[in-house]
Amino acid sequence: MKHKVLAYIYRDSSRNKLLVFDQSKYPEVSPQVVGGSLELGETPESAVIREVFEEAGIKVNGPKPIGSFKFFRSDINQLQIRHVFEFISHELPSSWTHTVSSGEEDKGLEFHFYWLKVGEAKKRLVSDMGSYL
Repeated sequence: MKHKVLAYIYRDSSRNKLLVFDQSKYPEVSPQVVGGSLELGETPESAVIREVFEEAGIKVNGPKPIGSFKFFRSDINQLQIRHVFEFISHELPSSWTHTVSSGEEDKGLEFHFYWLKVGEAKKRLVSDMGSYL
């Protein structure tokens, strides 16, 4: 079993728009939210803060836990426990591109970030990432 974190970063307190990204290298993949695996000895709270910085290039604090769920990733035969957190951001641009700074799988990948209406995100996010929207 693998523990993962997901970050729901909302444009403002109305929670109408969610930060998502597409991967330049894999344009066929549906939008995703920032997320990743816990490192050895790491708490879900510290993991989500680290992942947001590594994948999006932004510093956040005060993650608000909103739930956890099980997800079975059949392509690699892995049961995941996904811990979901939310953040509110008032200062981020409409869109930007960030090169992932570290991580075994994602380092060097280019992610294009933008805001998606929550209703659309529920329909389009990959791999049950919208379970708590």
